[in-house]
Formats: sequence, structure tokens, C-alpha cells
Amino acid sequence: MKMNIPTSTTSRMEITNIDHKQEIDFQIVTVEFSSMCSVNTIFKYVKNLGPEEKVDLFIPEVLQSRNDELQFLAFNLRKPPPGRPIHRTVVKFVGNDLALFAKTLYERNWRLVDLSKSSCPPPATQATYKRPREEDP
Repeated sequence: MKMNIPTSTTSRMEITNIDHKQEIDFQIVTVEFSSMCSVNTIFKYVKNLGPEEKVDLFIPEVLQSRNDELQFLAFNLRKPPPGRPIHRTVVKFVGNDLALFAKTLYERNWRLVDLSKSSCPPPATQATYKRPREEDP
């Protein structure tokens, strides 16, 4: 995988963790950065990857169902029924939530997709963790 990111750019990126699940012939590498700025920089250079290579944004488990719904909506915008315009789409983090942006092939600016009529609720702002009981000996 070669992204051709200039050394002057990579020297400003701070990697906090790299994980490849201890596999000898690994296909998936997870890289964690200290800031969203570094992540956004990576996405600027994705265009340099080969056709079989890709970079995905890590989605925390708490946002996974929301991401699935947004990806479904994005697919429907990219592959609309006849007579409807084709869109380019992107799902991005906005604060602590995910948002869907779209634009037609003739638009210059991305616009936030209105999800008020969607079944895609915003994520919970709090999570409750219940610790399992220990088995009695």
C-alpha cells in the first residue's frame, strides 16, 4: 500500500497505536491517530491507492447501527430510481455523531442530508454498562 504522503506531512502526524491482530499474513491494519486532523490527512491521499486497496474510518460499536443506516441512505442516493439525480456521498464524524453529506454530480458544495424523515435516530449521549456477576465457587 503506497499513499505517497510527503515526509513533511507524515512527520506532523502522531500515531498512537498500530494493530494487525498478530496475523503473519495480515490484510487489515488498524492505525490510531492522536487527532482527527491526522485522520483527515490520510483521507486526502486515499486517491493514490490501488483499486483493491482501501481505507475505512473506524466506527465505534455505539455508532455502528447509525453508520449502517447512513450507509444505506447513502447507497440509495448513489443508486437512485430512474428520474432521480445521482449523488456522491460521504459519512463523516461531526462532533460525537455521524452525519451524511451529499452532492449531485453538478454541485460544487457538499450539503448535510436532512435525516428528520429518516428512521435514523441520533446516538445515545450516555451509555450504561452492567458488569456481569461473578460465578459463586
